[in-house]
Amino acid sequence: MAYGCEQALVETNPFKRVALKWVGATHLGDRSRNHYLMRALQKLALPKNANVLNAGCANGAHSFYLAERFPGWMITGIEIEPEKVARAAAIAEKKGTPNLSFHVGDLHQIRFSGLFHLIFSMHVLTYLQDDLEVLKRFFHALKRGGHLILSIPTPPAPSPLPWPLSKRFKSVIPPTAPTAEGGASASNSPLDCNQERVGYTNEEIGRKLDEAGFLPLSITHPAGPLWQSAWEIQTAIENKRLLRAMVHPFLLFLVDLDQWLSREYPYPLGRDCLIIAQRPA
Repeated sequence: MAYGCEQALVETNPFKRVALKWVGATHLGDRSRNHYLMRALQKLALPKNANVLNAGCANGAHSFYLAERFPGWMITGIEIEPEKVARAAAIAEKKGTPNLSFHVGDLHQIRFSGLFHLIFSMHVLTYLQDDLEVLKRFFHALKRGGHLILSIPTPPAPSPLPWPLSKRFKSVIPPTAPTAEGGASASNSPLDCNQERVGYTNEEIGRKLDEAGFLPLSITHPAGPLWQSAWEIQTAIENKRLLRAMVHPFLLFLVDLDQWLSREYPYPLGRDCLIIAQRPA
């Protein structure tokens, strides 16, 4: 099952429905973050009956992907936008997926205690008004010895494209990390789901994890130059529909190839930040 292909069950646009069914999610950021998640899970030994929280589940694509591969897991998705929860729940009903549930909720207010073996949150922390408070709530929601997987953006950095291309695209590429929606704001500004911080340094996220009580196990930068180049080209041609349609399959190939190489890069050669942390036993 391709990541995101279940979204075809409720897609009304016939062209998008065919693309989702056969290729899966075609948004470069969403697709790459699922690669990150699977890369992180390969480093963990979780029980076959793990209780898992998808914190900021959006349309549930990550949850569906994991539910298919780990049928013994019980996966709970929480999302603040009701329409996205309704979409995910409708897909789950159509698929008959018994190990998934989706709920409307604010991550600032979750009150679980020692319930989950794993919490994962993919490119969500960067939108939250009080990210430290949410990390503390994640800590208390985990069982002792439980794990946290985070994907967050890194600060802006020089383009990996060759000089002629980077000069061509410089004026149209915004200085933000890739997201499905949203822009940028100062890292200490109040945020909502349509605004995003400019990115976390390793030192900043490490400090927040420490304040929340977590033991960081790894902080890596999985988005290599191929991925970055694909994203910058995609952003530059966003408003050119015909050209975008022609080029997009090649960009998907670059994103998948970049993750297939499974390289770990130092920032800024590698972008995005993939974190594995643990609540001490």
